[in-house]
Amino acid sequence: MFKKKPKVRIPSYLEKKIPYDRCYEELDIISVAGKYTRMYLVDDIDPLNVKDYDALVAAMKMEELLKSMPKQISFQFIVHNRLVDRDKFLSKLLYDPKDKEEISDIIESYDNAVMENFGIGHNNVKKVLYFVASISADCADDAGKEFDELENDLKEAFLHMYGIGIKRLSLIERLKVMYLMYNPSGENFGDIIKLSEKETDIDLENLKYMKLTTKDLVAPKSMNTAASFVDHGILNEKTSSPHYFRSFFLSLIPANISASFVSEITNISSNMIFSAIYEPIDEVLGFKVAADTVKEDTVITKKVKRDTVGDRKNHTITTDEQLKRRTEDAYFTRQAAENFKNVISSSSKAYGCSFVITLYADDLELLDVDTELLNISCAKFDASVRTLDFMQDKGLMSCLPLGKSFVDALRVFDSKRLSKMLPIGIAEAVKKDGLFCGLNAINDTLILLNRKNNVNLSGMITGTEHSGKTYQMKRELVNSVMGNDDNISIISFTDEYDSLVKRLGGKICGFAFPDIFEIEKGYGLLEDDLKCKEYYMDALITTINTGESTSDEEIDELGASIEAELGRFFDSYKKETAGTISDFFMENKMSYPLMNMAIETLAKDYDKEITEDRKKITLYKVSKGYEILMLLDYLWNENIKDKKKGISNWIFIDQADEILKTVQGAEYFTKFLSDSSDLQTITTFTIKDSNLLFNHPSRTTYLENVVNACGYIKLLNQGPVERKKYEDILNIPEALIPYISSVSPGKGLIITPQSNIAFNDNFTEVYPEGGFKDIFYIPIKQRIRD
Repeated sequence: MFKKKPKVRIPSYLEKKIPYDRCYEELDIISVAGKYTRMYLVDDIDPLNVKDYDALVAAMKMEELLKSMPKQISFQFIVHNRLVDRDKFLSKLLYDPKDKEEISDIIESYDNAVMENFGIGHNNVKKVLYFVASISADCADDAGKEFDELENDLKEAFLHMYGIGIKRLSLIERLKVMYLMYNPSGENFGDIIKLSEKETDIDLENLKYMKLTTKDLVAPKSMNTAASFVDHGILNEKTSSPHYFRSFFLSLIPANISASFVSEITNISSNMIFSAIYEPIDEVLGFKVAADTVKEDTVITKKVKRDTVGDRKNHTITTDEQLKRRTEDAYFTRQAAENFKNVISSSSKAYGCSFVITLYADDLELLDVDTELLNISCAKFDASVRTLDFMQDKGLMSCLPLGKSFVDALRVFDSKRLSKMLPIGIAEAVKKDGLFCGLNAINDTLILLNRKNNVNLSGMITGTEHSGKTYQMKRELVNSVMGNDDNISIISFTDEYDSLVKRLGGKICGFAFPDIFEIEKGYGLLEDDLKCKEYYMDALITTINTGESTSDEEIDELGASIEAELGRFFDSYKKETAGTISDFFMENKMSYPLMNMAIETLAKDYDKEITEDRKKITLYKVSKGYEILMLLDYLWNENIKDKKKGISNWIFIDQADEILKTVQGAEYFTKFLSDSSDLQTITTFTIKDSNLLFNHPSRTTYLENVVNACGYIKLLNQGPVERKKYEDILNIPEALIPYISSVSPGKGLIITPQSNIAFNDNFTEVYPEGGFKDIFYIPIKQRIRD
């Protein structure tokens, strides 16, 4: 037995701030305000289950989840950020130099860069997601039976959302969650009811012997929300580990909110809670009440309109509507009436929702910093939060896993609009096993991304001159080498990558002529092999026969002739019973003059054929746009061969602008990006001059199609023309535009289907010390200039 076991009994003021009525251990139920609640832990998403992620599909799945909830259930999602052990978290991010001794110095520099930047933002964080169901019943036993009947349906509904599992929490597990919400750094849950030092498990039966309640288990030592504090409170004041907290509610949520909104705003602190409570509403009754209230709040006056002679002759009458109350409640009531009208006329479902956020910090200064970050993060999505002034205790209580809001912040939404407010961590799934890409420019957390977990594997890097495009390409290249044992191919016009490739142990090749007629079995994936080869030949021959001075009209005319000729060529070849495409062409080349002219050009310019002697890392040097096309086709065949052996590939193309000068080249490249992603080949390319392409009417469309074929885009500094174009194409929120406007090299936006991230990978700011930046051989002149 403990020598001096203190008796604990929380004061009555504190008991009221733990607002549940009764616990039922055998049923895993807590009652609150006449309702019965049960809590579930929502599993993390397997990254493999979001490989086919699409924001619209995700919203549809979320809407189905909302609509599948039984009418009698109200429910709550809680995202609870918890600090995890720093060293344990870091161990998952760092690489062992011994694993790849040939680049051990690079790995060591990378690890040092991660450790140097780790302590700046909130990094060692685990986002835990809970789901709380709430029902009305005559008694706890009836509620338990109803929950048991509904549980399988709930599990099935979550499974349809990317295979997510849920696990019911016991009463003790749930009380521990509440304890951590009241004691953010607490580690002594249950100690007050242990009868001996040897006792490890928590036995709630001990409570009655000690004349305590479950509220004694979860309560803080104190909770100060004095009126003088206004917008914050203090937990465990005058102890060794006090915590300041501040609660907010989401006061403005735009209709077109991004699916990454919840993920982004819950990244700003390692110690915070996001609570979303959903209460189903009868749409018809709700509309009647809201419409009646709007009618009572509206004064309608009729006036004679005398603006024109016609008005005066016809005695035109105008109707003017004015609100009696110009308050926030009046505005939201009118909005609710519109939402109810939309729900009634569609298959949606109406919910009354409240979204409450609580931040914790060790002192008021840190709390103010995180508050500012929260406001910035919300503004990025055109949303806003407001502090719950003089209601901080009620804000924290609304975040507890009780399924009840204690603040008047209920707003009416339809399930379609709510479907975009994804509390489920899809973006987090993509970060699993991610590599360091820089710092989040808003909250200084490490940006960790695993390109293989992305939905669409193709990526683009673009920016103005001196924005850091080559540096970012090198960063992507080094990450691909460190995180994988895949084959890596680089295509470049310049010598910029020579030193890095040599340091990585790679091979540098001048351009050699590949077999342009080669078709590896499975060349077309699910399409016809010959038809896909025809797409490639169309792009290649048109690009070869197009000069710098060729007009758009001439290119169109030439393209149509080449397309017709290739159609004849492949139709004739299909009728052959044997022989290769190359042999067939040599026998009949005079019948295909445009093909013959292009291939004679190649034969005259190149006398060296490409060899199969590829290394793990190979740099191919090119000087013309059509050389890129030939290498892409060659690598496509090689990638299919590698895939059959279980080997994956990465392709890096510096300056893909050259193959976007014809519609045939652009269409082939767009198809290549899509197909290579399907083959699990990760292709990354730079666009040297977006402005030049956007100022050309037809090439604007080419680039737009290529952009839409990518699932990973790095926008660096942009000029006004291209900035506006990318803003429209990618639907970039206005609040993020400053992050691609007049910024230093290595700064910009990372855009994926799951999120838009403002990033800072500037070598002079993020890597001021150590040798990490030296890996990339940044010229001294550029360092001085930047």
